[in-house]
Amino acid sequence: MKFLYLYHGWNSGTNQALLDAWRAGSPQVEVEDYDPYALALAGARSKVRALPHALRRGGIRTIVPGQGRFIDAIRRSGWCMERIIEQVEQLQESDAFDFSLAIGSVIHARNPKQPHFVYTDLTVRANAYYPEGAERLRLWRECIPYEEESFRNASLVFTMSDHVTRSLVEQYGVPREKIVRVNGGINSPPVCSPDASRYESKNILFVGVQWELKGGPQLVEAFVKVRKCHPQATLTIVGCSPNISLPGVQVIGCVPQAQVPSYLSQASFFCMVSRREAFGIAYIEAMHAGLPIIASDLGATPDFVINGSTGYRVHPDDIDGLAERMHELLSDPAKCRRMGEQATSLAQAHYTWEQTQKNMWRCIREVIGSTERETGCAGRAMAGGATTLDRHDHPGTTGE
Repeated sequence: MKFLYLYHGWNSGTNQALLDAWRAGSPQVEVEDYDPYALALAGARSKVRALPHALRRGGIRTIVPGQGRFIDAIRRSGWCMERIIEQVEQLQESDAFDFSLAIGSVIHARNPKQPHFVYTDLTVRANAYYPEGAERLRLWRECIPYEEESFRNASLVFTMSDHVTRSLVEQYGVPREKIVRVNGGINSPPVCSPDASRYESKNILFVGVQWELKGGPQLVEAFVKVRKCHPQATLTIVGCSPNISLPGVQVIGCVPQAQVPSYLSQASFFCMVSRREAFGIAYIEAMHAGLPIIASDLGATPDFVINGSTGYRVHPDDIDGLAERMHELLSDPAKCRRMGEQATSLAQAHYTWEQTQKNMWRCIREVIGSTERETGCAGRAMAGGATTLDRHDHPGTTGE
C-alpha cells in the first residue's frame, strides 16, 4: 500500500514529525511526500507568471528584495490555489497511490481518484473567532472557495481540536459525521532531567516567536503587577527578542528547537496568552515537560488546559485575571507540581504524534476498505470512540 503525503513547508517541525510517525507507526505503508506549494512556484518561469498576481494583491512593495512579501502575497492567491490543484492532480494521475493525505485545508485535488483526507489545525474563517481576525480573513479571502472544495472532496477531515471542528460545522457546513478529531503532538525533544526545585524557583516561561500575537505585552504588564508581591519571581522569554529592560525579565531570543527542553526543565509554569493560536504545540510541549499552563481562552486551549487541573485560561486582555492566576501559582509550589503532573498525564495519553497517526490510520483503513462504512468510522469518533476524546474525559477535569 502507498499513499501521497501533501504538505506546505515543515511548519516548525509539525509536518515532519507527523510524517515520521506515519513511517514508524505503519511501516507496511509506503509514503511519498510532496510540497505542492514548492512545486507550483519552482523555477523562474513560474515566478514570472506569479508576478502580476502578487502585484495585484500586495502592490509594488511585493517586489522589494528581502521582505518576503512576494511569497506572502502569492501563496494566499487564487492563482496559487489553482497551481496547487494542478500539481496534486498530476501527482495522482499515475494511479500509484491508494489514498492521499493533505496537511492543511487549502491543499487538495479537485477530482481525487482515490480516497482523500485532510488534516488541519485551523480554517480561514475560524479567524473570525479571534480578536483582530478580520485582517486575516481579508488576507486569505481568495482561498475560502478552495477550502470549501477541499472539505467537500475529502473522505474525512481530521482536526487537531474541537475549535476547528466547530469552525467546520458552523462556518463551512461540513457534516459532523465527516469530522474526526485526532489531536497533535510535540516537536521538541522531551525533557529528560528537570530541575528538582523548579516549582519553587518562581520562574515563569514564555516560548513564542511572535511576541505581540502571543500576548507578550500583556504578560509583561501582568508580571510587573505580580512582582510587587513576589520580588523573587522571574520571567524567561524564549523564541523572540522584544526590547524589554525590566527587573526579573530575561530575554533569551531565538534558540534551536533542541534547546527548548532545557528552559522547560527550569520553569515553575508556562505562560502564553495568545491572541490567535491555530493549535498551540508550545502548550503541549510544556505539559509533556510537567508544567502547568496559563493560556488564552481562545482557540484549542479548552481541549487541554482544564481550569484548576492542568492550568488556567484567561482572556488575552484580562491583565488583572492573568496576574491573579500567576500569583496563585507563584504562591503554591505544591499546586504547581500537582497540576504539572496532571498536565503530563493528559499530554502523554492523548497528545503524541504516534497516537494521532494511529487514530488517523484506524479511520483511513475503514474508508479504503469499504466505502459503505465511511460514516460509521467518523460517527463513532465524534461520539467519543477511540479516535477522539472529549475534554470531560480528561483526568482531573472540572466538567466546566
